[in-house]
Amino acid sequence: MTWFKRGDARYESNEEHLREELERVAGLLRAQLFRFQSADPEPHRERFWHLTDEYLESLGGDDEHSPLALFEPAAEEQRLIEWVSTRRKEIDARLAATPNCDLRLKRLATEFQLSSEETDTLLVALLPSLHSRYRRWFGVLQYDAARCQATVGLIIEMLANSAEDMARLFARLMPGSTLAAGRLLVLTGGEDEPLATRSTFVDDRITSFLFGVDEMDARAATNAQWFDEPVQLSALPLSSENAIRLEMLPNLRAAEPGLLPRLRIRFTGPDRRLAVQAMSTVVTGLHQRLLVIDCESASTTRLSWRLLVDLVLREARLAGGIPIFTGVSRLLELPEHRHWLDQLINRLADFPHPAAIEMGDPEGYWPTAGDWIPFHLEAPTLEMRERLWTQLMESEPNSVAEMRRVVRTIARSFQLTGSQIGDAWRAAHGLARRRNVFIDLVDENDLFSACRQQSAERLVAFAQRIEPRRDLKLERDIVLPPASMRLLGELRARIRNYRRVHSAMELGDHMRLGRGVTALFVGGSGTGKTMAAEVLASEQQIDLYRIDLAAVMSKWVGETEKNLGRIFADAERANCMLFFDEADSIFGRRGEVKEAQQHWVNLQIGYLLQRIEEYSGVVILATNLRQNIDEAFARRIHMVVEFTPPDAASRRAIWERLLPTGEHRSVSPEDLDEFAQRFDFTGGDIRNVVLDACYRALAEEGDASVTTRHLAASTAREFQKAGRPVMHGEFGRFYEWAMQDVVAPANAASSR
Repeated sequence: MTWFKRGDARYESNEEHLREELERVAGLLRAQLFRFQSADPEPHRERFWHLTDEYLESLGGDDEHSPLALFEPAAEEQRLIEWVSTRRKEIDARLAATPNCDLRLKRLATEFQLSSEETDTLLVALLPSLHSRYRRWFGVLQYDAARCQATVGLIIEMLANSAEDMARLFARLMPGSTLAAGRLLVLTGGEDEPLATRSTFVDDRITSFLFGVDEMDARAATNAQWFDEPVQLSALPLSSENAIRLEMLPNLRAAEPGLLPRLRIRFTGPDRRLAVQAMSTVVTGLHQRLLVIDCESASTTRLSWRLLVDLVLREARLAGGIPIFTGVSRLLELPEHRHWLDQLINRLADFPHPAAIEMGDPEGYWPTAGDWIPFHLEAPTLEMRERLWTQLMESEPNSVAEMRRVVRTIARSFQLTGSQIGDAWRAAHGLARRRNVFIDLVDENDLFSACRQQSAERLVAFAQRIEPRRDLKLERDIVLPPASMRLLGELRARIRNYRRVHSAMELGDHMRLGRGVTALFVGGSGTGKTMAAEVLASEQQIDLYRIDLAAVMSKWVGETEKNLGRIFADAERANCMLFFDEADSIFGRRGEVKEAQQHWVNLQIGYLLQRIEEYSGVVILATNLRQNIDEAFARRIHMVVEFTPPDAASRRAIWERLLPTGEHRSVSPEDLDEFAQRFDFTGGDIRNVVLDACYRALAEEGDASVTTRHLAASTAREFQKAGRPVMHGEFGRFYEWAMQDVVAPANAASSR
């Protein structure tokens, strides 16, 4: 056991200082015991408490008593209340002579600007947490064995020496006081209960802090963590303007020290981690730590929002850190959480240190302008993305083959943020290990697959994800007239280069809108619109999301626009292609307002006009009826591709492409020529016929080979589905097979 001499000029440890402070405050408790002894005769005490004068005198006279000395031999007893004041002066003198020791009580008092009375209040309330003896003493003094925590009234009795002291202490123990608002002292009971009878206790996190423990409060740890990763400002994908502004902020400590505690930074942009890294460079320059609070996960916790904010802000103050609240925009998506942002801004107004928030959308709800410094961290440019990919690949001993070509292709195909690029690189290594557990040699396919994994998962709520197939090629898999094929080729080139056209051609900010690509596919059902969209996405190795209009459309006013807004926002982060099938149902014409419903429809279309023009990705709209598309939409569409029903030559090419090959095909070229001439099918119809014929071939015994008879029967079945009669004039020499196998199989069997 370590012993300390009171004559030492300075404190050597936090425990030494805390021991003396608690010893001094325990003297106040012993004085209160003497008051209790004099106020209540011994017979009264014996009847209720069974305590003798000798016992109380032995407790009250222990001048050397200390909470920590309970585990040591008993100290001598002293009985003068002035001793407490003398010890205060001695401790203050030692504190003045101890400049560089981490004394937690002194640090706490300085950080929260506690008066000596507030510090004593905290220490008195701390005593029951240290030993069961103090819990019993408080029960004795309050005439209730179950009340082992000090009430506000008892603390005031112990500390006050006059009526003025009582009034001042009463105000300092109110629920809105520094002790309670800072979550240093907890008041039990309801708000309607008299303050004097409400019990108090020191929060466990404060207790552990005073004894030198720096572990974060478990209630806050699920939503907050320290960011200690070393970050170089020059390595971040930032514009030169933002980099210079961030570099200058730490200089406020010397240039304007009064402004530094009020420094508030608001980050917007698509990369949440980049905002954290950018803020960490500022915090490092201030020689402090960064505490990251995830608001998105906080919205699902059982802890109240106000309590969580108080806990994390207290944690930042205890550890000398600076908080940044990330994912604030998620709080605004639910109306019932919108007031959370107001509460956060109000609490940060009283926070005496720099703070920051990250809220994604720069146009989102913002309750006040105030003194917040805005930083919009834009997505990396094409050149930045190429530099980031190059740095990652060059850091590996076995780099990707044809690195420059792969870097250029991936950087153009995926508009990833810096964080997403890092995540994709790590995911690519995981995919490589899956192929060969001993060698994580990343190839081009791994990189494309990993980049697609960065797509926003929340799009799944409104869309069907169509993963690209590398074997799809526009010239081979799409059969259209030459004019339409040429338009698709131009659209492919536009999709490949739209991300860099503004910078490469120096178009400037006067063409800020319309930076994406919007195309309209016009044609009947089964003419290849969806297939063409899939081929275009596959050639760029990005995901295609087919929007589910049934999930998007809502009968509630404003919900459809909200769903569409989420789709466009998530798609921009997902680096994918959007495909709206039957687009005329949502992008239709505005009409004259004759009833309330038409008014809301026109507002909805107006919102879509604005949103699709602001969208910086690829959108493909498909419709059967071009005339149903609103004229204002037509002006915002960059390319229109007609998907006409295929002619005989095109149908022949489609038959050839879709039918099985080799031993699985028993159809002569002449028969295929005749099928292409006789039946005016679309590509979708031909696909259905071929698929049905394959099932018929598998159902028969022997070799599974598609024959002409199978095709004739499947064609008859497709006619029936469409409600068309099977006529001899259309089927010609295939008519008998169609009748025997599909139309009238029973009649054919009886005739035989």
